[in-house]
Amino acid sequence: MAKESEFNQGALMAVSLIVATHDLPTVAAVVLNEMGLYNADCTELSDFDKENLRRVQGELHGKIRLRGL
Repeated sequence: MAKESEFNQGALMAVSLIVATHDLPTVAAVVLNEMGLYNADCTELSDFDKENLRRVQGELHGKIRLRGL
């Protein structure tokens, strides 16, 4: 499985911060979906980011299916 690019990892971290600071998992899910990161590999992210992104899992009627959380 190919690892996410540095850009994509940065985008995932930014989306994690949306959840952490604004408590908006649906907004975070829309951003992930629009960027094509709805099934991104999160293996290399920090525990902080993974914890936040777990809250996005399953949003948009189950479309968000992040891996490596």
